Amino acid sequence: MTEAAQVTDWPTRLLLVAMMIALIAIVLWALGRKWKRIRTETKPDVLITTAPLALTEVEPIKALFLGTSPAEQWMRKVNFHGLGVRSRCTISWLPQGVWFDRVGEPSFFIDKSQLVDCAVGSGIAGTVRAKDSVIIFRWQLSDLILDTGVRADTVEGHARLVALVESGEFMSGEIKNAEAKGSEKSS
Repeated sequence: MTEAAQVTDWPTRLLLVAMMIALIAIVLWALGRKWKRIRTETKPDVLITTAPLALTEVEPIKALFLGTSPAEQWMRKVNFHGLGVRSRCTISWLPQGVWFDRVGEPSFFIDKSQLVDCAVGSGIAGTVRAKDSVIIFRWQLSDLILDTGVRADTVEGHARLVALVESGEFMSGEIKNAEAKGSEKSS
């Protein structure tokens, strides 16, 4: 009688499978730690989530909320209070500040004292649009400076937003076009 050749070396195979499972577990653990650190590294105070009383006096502008990123870091979205999530919204411009009434995400109010700057640009939170089609609000939440971008649904709505940005009546800071800022720095 001839002896059959051993097809599989079971101890070696089990050791390789265990090593592969351990490697996958280590990678998932490391990713989980990084995600947790990113979520908790910059969680500021709570937002103002109640609409001001004068809200009924203004006609809102329907828009697409593109997201929020840390100032000057347009490729990185914030991960708190739902600010990094794209959604439909209506924008109400008030003497006290700006109200973002969002669909499916928490609505919030940026007080006039929190607004640092407002500009017309082409990108925010990893989203690039046509030239001068994104209204970018730069504002302060706790110790963070954030950029929030919106794009009006209609040409008329965009024209209204641009007119409000250029009027400067809503804030005490200086309003500039984002393209003008870039050309000033390069000259």
